[in-house]
Amino acid sequence: MNVGEYQAVTFVDLGLLAVGRLHTPYGSVLTQHTTPIKPVRVLLIHMYESVLIPTDGSDGTAAAVREGIELAHRYGSTIHALSVIELAYTEESVADAGVWESVFETRKRECEAAVVEVDAAVASAGHELSVTTAIRQGYPATEIVAYADQHDVDCIVMGTHGRTGMRRYLLGSVTSSVVRRATRPVVTVQLTDPSVSASHNAILVATDGSAGSQPAVEGAIDLARHYNATLHVLSVVETKFASRAPIRRALETEANEAITSVVEQTPATLDTETHCYTGVVHEAIAEAIENNDIGMLVLGTHGREGLDRLLLGSVAERMIRTAAIPVMIVPSPDVDPES
Repeated sequence: MNVGEYQAVTFVDLGLLAVGRLHTPYGSVLTQHTTPIKPVRVLLIHMYESVLIPTDGSDGTAAAVREGIELAHRYGSTIHALSVIELAYTEESVADAGVWESVFETRKRECEAAVVEVDAAVASAGHELSVTTAIRQGYPATEIVAYADQHDVDCIVMGTHGRTGMRRYLLGSVTSSVVRRATRPVVTVQLTDPSVSASHNAILVATDGSAGSQPAVEGAIDLARHYNATLHVLSVVETKFASRAPIRRALETEANEAITSVVEQTPATLDTETHCYTGVVHEAIAEAIENNDIGMLVLGTHGREGLDRLLLGSVAERMIRTAAIPVMIVPSPDVDPES
């Protein structure tokens, strides 16, 4: 099922236990209450029938390969393993054709080995998943996005670091460019010890209640369902807007309404914990990750216009850069990815 399609499930007369932590200037308060749920339609839009894993075969992309395979396993997805031949110069710029051919063939063999490693990793994990491999030549970000569009893949899973010094998958270049331009969810994965496997027993979604964050909410709910994980819902009252008590109270009300909206969309079969923090958004998200042993963070690319809450280039990009856990960025379908 492609992004934009969904299954509708109606829940009637259900109760849901909500656990919340309200951070105020006077301390942190843990609350627990039963919230009656009115009939709602739960939209499960992110059914990942295909997952694209860009790789250069380096240790920096190994963690992303593992993450992509696990995601595909959870959804029964087809895996597309892509490696891009990137050279710092063109054939025309090299005087000696033999030198060009030697360099090109070396890179081609590296790329071929990289995609074969993905296929081997799937087999090693004991998963019966279909794997399609592909090699392309060009600028990696452009080729990754183009491949995703041409093959209508549902999700891209990629590392934030690649071959040292070669700028292939370095954050700030390729990964950032793919996240900005992609029209489908992108999961970014930091370089980690190959022996360490992230646990996804808890998934965190940050929301400001805006339409721009709704696709991320729906994606997080669906991930929690497939991983059988607890869904943590966070909304942040930003310090820079909450200097005066009346404004702070209004923003706290708004944040809690955003949280309630997510809870009302969540199936009663999922465990849900809610968190309302006051502070700087990226710092609050990092605190929530640390305090709740979060295994994956889900963010939208656009939040409330002008408030810099979940806008790509600020919070989302900062979390991609700093979070030690996988970060899923879900674009809003109403926003031009080139804007």
